[in-house]
Amino acid sequence: MTFREAALALGLLEDDNSVHMCLAEASEYEMPRSLRHLFAILLVYCVPVNVRVLWEDFENKMVEDFLASSSCSPTTAPTKAIAEIGVLLQSMGKHIKDFDLPCNVESIRRFNAFRDIEDESNVQVPDYDLRSVRLLSES
Repeated sequence: MTFREAALALGLLEDDNSVHMCLAEASEYEMPRSLRHLFAILLVYCVPVNVRVLWEDFENKMVEDFLASSSCSPTTAPTKAIAEIGVLLQSMGKHIKDFDLPCNVESIRRFNAFRDIEDESNVQVPDYDLRSVRLLSES
């Protein structure tokens, strides 16, 4: 018997059943992005014992939107999902490396850099702002 098993048997640790049930219920009606957000919140505030099993059980639901886009393959979808979870964790003062998730930190860095560039490229500049340069005086 391991230390963890003994602690569970003595009731000193909770198992991940309530966290698993929460994700199972949410996966029935939540969109993948919301599910990833919930997953990050549960990691930070509920401190599940077996994060890897939770990820594996709900990975398919959390990557559905990435798989639906034509720019994402089944091999890159999990990396994108974990990268997004990493950003959420960072906003809560944690790091993706603090949790037992199947992640390649270098792939996540590349994804986040690309996402930042894409976000900046999608900024819409109003025509008024573009025309305002001509309105400046030379004095």
